[in-house]
Amino acid sequence: MYVDRQVSVNVFADRYGGAVYLFDRDCSVQRRHQKIIEEAPAPGLSEEFHSCHISLVAMTHIRTHTRLTPLPFLLSLPEAITGQDLVEWQLRVAAGQALPRNQDQLAVGGHAIEARIYAESPRNNFLPGAGTVRRWRTPAAAVSFSNAPLRVDSGVREVRATRWAPSRPHDRQLVVHGPDRCTALKAMEEALRNTQAGG
Repeated sequence: MYVDRQVSVNVFADRYGGAVYLFDRDCSVQRRHQKIIEEAPAPGLSEEFHSCHISLVAMTHIRTHTRLTPLPFLLSLPEAITGQDLVEWQLRVAAGQALPRNQDQLAVGGHAIEARIYAESPRNNFLPGAGTVRRWRTPAAAVSFSNAPLRVDSGVREVRATRWAPSRPHDRQLVVHGPDRCTALKAMEEALRNTQAGG
């Protein structure tokens, strides 16, 4: 049986010819072309693939600056497995500075999984759609917008039981990080079990 996989390779470059490979992530679990589950590093691939620097060399020649490639930006997984603040990297490179680390100073640290929580409209053929968030509770251990074993990135919050915050369709995600894939999978299962979303 043929299984189509979408694997992204993350490359960061500066204007001085410096470039680093920030490893890879699997984006294969999708619904209607919306990524739902992502893992870094991508599981089940050869060590040769993980250590391949072909894309890094190509990126250096293209000379794309001040951005993490490929688009769209997704910083939480590369940040989790490298321990680097890639937003800070972007600001430094945009200000004309060189990359703060070279390839030899980067290594994969554990395994990260991201789950996106988004709304679908039953009235519109279950297409993604904005709506009103009536309940949004995340696990007590979750840290917002910061590299942590359990991270939650969300543009909404439950204000009061009678006042609800409006939401865009794709603005909530949970990210877990563990020493290995098995630990990360168990952590994600527990995090999803303790997350409440309603609208």
